[in-house]
Amino acid sequence: MQPLARTVLAMWPLALPLGAAALWLSERGGLPAPGPVFVAAPHLAFGAAALLAARFGQARAVLPIAAAWLALAAAGRFDLSAVRDAVALGLPLVLVGFTLLPDRSLVSWRTLPRYAALVAMAAGLLVLAEQPQVPVWLELLRAPLWPDAAFALPQLAWVVAALAGALFAVRAGHARGGADVGTLGALLAALLALSAAPGSPAFIAWSIAAGLCPLLAGIEASHRLAYRDALTGLPGRRALDEHLARQAGRYTVAMVDVDHFKKFNDRHGHDAGDQALRFVARRLAAVRGGGRAFRYGGEEFTLLFPGRAAEVALPHVEAVRAAVADTKFTLRGAERPKKKPKRPTPSKGRGAVSVTVSIGVAERDGRARPGEVIEAADRRLYASKKGGRNRVTAA
Repeated sequence: MQPLARTVLAMWPLALPLGAAALWLSERGGLPAPGPVFVAAPHLAFGAAALLAARFGQARAVLPIAAAWLALAAAGRFDLSAVRDAVALGLPLVLVGFTLLPDRSLVSWRTLPRYAALVAMAAGLLVLAEQPQVPVWLELLRAPLWPDAAFALPQLAWVVAALAGALFAVRAGHARGGADVGTLGALLAALLALSAAPGSPAFIAWSIAAGLCPLLAGIEASHRLAYRDALTGLPGRRALDEHLARQAGRYTVAMVDVDHFKKFNDRHGHDAGDQALRFVARRLAAVRGGGRAFRYGGEEFTLLFPGRAAEVALPHVEAVRAAVADTKFTLRGAERPKKKPKRPTPSKGRGAVSVTVSIGVAERDGRARPGEVIEAADRRLYASKKGGRNRVTAA
């Protein structure tokens, strides 16, 4: 799968709640008064999202959820345009601040100022709600930037939100998901909620979406931790075990091992070893013929070909082996930029290097268990090692 496609798919925790809310609102006729369960749903969504984020023990994941929850609760509680506009103007800035600050443990003295900021935010909204008149500073911020345009919220709020949203989108695209997807979705849904009348079905529906976005992003993050290898991005051993358990008929397994990996590590260092593993993983992930790559552990990988006989899978396995052996990659030193500069200068010390892999292939026949197929592929992998490495052995 191409990087752009993976990035788009990683946005599902944002797209699903927003799309569901928009579809529900478009299908509702007269939008009757919401019942008590519907009214409580935003708090349940935000509460579940906060609890899930708290399990990671990261303040940077919990505090944006708490800020959006507090902001929408205040806007719904105080049916005042001043509170609504202040929330619309301030929430994007608060979310950006909490996101960009260095991460801290939830229980830490260094986190206390951030909790104090939440308390100050709540106190400020309470004071604003008690004001008989709209403060001068808020009137100034409400001033239209485009006099002929009609917006339910201050136009400056949309400008600030657009800048904040662009930041979250860039961060989410770079990480292909994560908490920034949930924060971006919560911000968009919160602004749509604030554009509706407080307590209306539209306000509550968008508030539910605002809570669901970080909740689903947290669930996706948990899934990635459980099933994805953090170094290579490939599905891990647990994902392989579950895929094998679901296979009912014929399939082929190829066990892949990086040749002389310990020597490579000793010579170039562990950081270079990590780069080599990522390089091999990228080549394996591009396998054709219906194969799928997994990180088995250490310098070992697995290719699984569901429904394929070994003779059908072998050409694709051999193509992957050749792709690894025939391609060199440049070790990234401490001084090497992550992106290619417009005028690159030759690197000093370390140049292009290459690695090879040995592969053993086994086909499931009869009623062999997954572990037995893996063992058979491992035996053929060791045969490849003894035969000189950088080769594929299937029998």
